[in-house]
Amino acid sequence: MECKAFVDATSPIGRFDRRCYGQFIEHLGKCIYGGIWVGENSKIPNVKGFRQDVLEAIRELKPQIVRWPGGNFASGYHWIDGIGPRHQRPRRFDMAWGSEEPNEFGTDEFLEWCRLVGADPFIVVNAGNGNPSEAADWVEYCNSAGQTYYASLRRSHGIDKPYGVRLWGIGNELYGRWQVGFCIDGKECARRTIEFSNEMRKVDPSIELVAVGCEDPEWNLSMIKEAGDYFDYLSIHIYIRGGRPYRELVASPVDVERRLMGVYRLVEAARRRYGIKREIKLAFDEWNVWYPEAKAPLHEQITGVGDAVFTGL
Repeated sequence: MECKAFVDATSPIGRFDRRCYGQFIEHLGKCIYGGIWVGENSKIPNVKGFRQDVLEAIRELKPQIVRWPGGNFASGYHWIDGIGPRHQRPRRFDMAWGSEEPNEFGTDEFLEWCRLVGADPFIVVNAGNGNPSEAADWVEYCNSAGQTYYASLRRSHGIDKPYGVRLWGIGNELYGRWQVGFCIDGKECARRTIEFSNEMRKVDPSIELVAVGCEDPEWNLSMIKEAGDYFDYLSIHIYIRGGRPYRELVASPVDVERRLMGVYRLVEAARRRYGIKREIKLAFDEWNVWYPEAKAPLHEQITGVGDAVFTGL
C-alpha cells in the first residue's frame, strides 16, 4: 500500500525546545563504568579517563542536554562521595541496582564530560534518602562564585569558575515503591518538592527545577495544587515492554504521544483550576524499551532492530 505524507514547513504549530534532543546516563550496568568512564590508566584509548570511542560517538549525536546520575540511582546517591581525589572516595553499596559504586565518576567528571560532548548538564538531586540541605550544598558547589565552604571546596579541586548548572531535578520516580525513599502519595511528594525548591533556590534563584510527575492524575493534581509555584517542569517517564511483535512495537510512539498529550491537558486544566500562574512544562526525561527479565546487578539486555526503530521514531 502506497502512503504519502505532506509537510508544510511554513506553518509553525508551536515552540520547540532543542533540549528534546537530550540523553540520559545512569550508574547502571556498563553505562558509566566501562562505557563512558574507563579511567586514565586504562589500556582502552581515553581522554582524561573518558572512553574515546564512546566520547566521539556521543559528540556525533550532538545531545543538547544530558541527565545524570539517575534514574533510580539518584535516590540513594550522596554527591559528596563523588568529589575530591578518586583514591580517597568511598566505595558504597548501590541500593537501587544491588551493585557496588566506586564513585570514580562524580560531579566534576560528569560536568567535564558534558563540556567535552557539548551538552548542557541536567542534575537530579537525591530526594529519596537525601535532604534539602544536601541538595542546596550541591547547587552551591556547582554554581556559587562566593567564598562559602562548598564553593571554596570546588576551587580546591581545581575548578575556579562556577559550572553554572541551570537545570536540576528534585528526585526520581518517587511515586514508585521500588524507589529508595518513595512518597506515599502526591501530596507528600509536593511537600518534599517545596522543601527542596526553597533551599536550592536560596542558593541560586536562577535555576530551573523539574518535579516528579507520572501518569496518575491524582498524583499530578496534588503536585500542581500544593507545589505548582515551586517548579518549572513536571517529569514523565514511559517505558515500552520489550519483546512485542515488530508492528506493535514500532507503532508504540503514537500511543506514547497520546499519553503525553493527556498529561499535558491535565496539567493545563489544573493550573487554571488552582490559579497557578507559573507555566509548567513537561520534561519527558526517561523513555525507552525495557526488558524486565534483565537481572541485577548489570541489568544488561539484548535489543533488536525493532527497538532501534522505536527509539528513532
